Amino acid sequence: MYGVVALVASALSGWKAAEIFLPLIPPNTRQEDDLEEHKKRWPWKVHQFWLNFVGSATGWVCLWFVIVKVWPYLSSDAEPSFGWGYAALALVAFLGVTGYLPYTLMKTAAVIGKLPGLSG
Repeated sequence: MYGVVALVASALSGWKAAEIFLPLIPPNTRQEDDLEEHKKRWPWKVHQFWLNFVGSATGWVCLWFVIVKVWPYLSSDAEPSFGWGYAALALVAFLGVTGYLPYTLMKTAAVIGKLPGLSG
């Protein structure tokens, strides 16, 4: 089942990628109407649903792992042994559950793309 979902999602992304992302209108000439018209297209809506669904699901899965690790220590006197890995999971869980994971990843990718030596 996973393979079918992955294949369909990949095919949709490959087939409609040009309609999913903003049209190739230079940003300095792009009008608000261009953006609003773009958001009415079904490929963009499907992509937004997929992106936000996966971001939220990722957050909930990470939160589950954090809770499983923390829960036993809440009712005992044992010292918890948390590391940076669980701090990262907690951060991803928070961003995903609150809906900010896709936004954060997109902004991070944009910043990384502007680093010297990485842009074409």
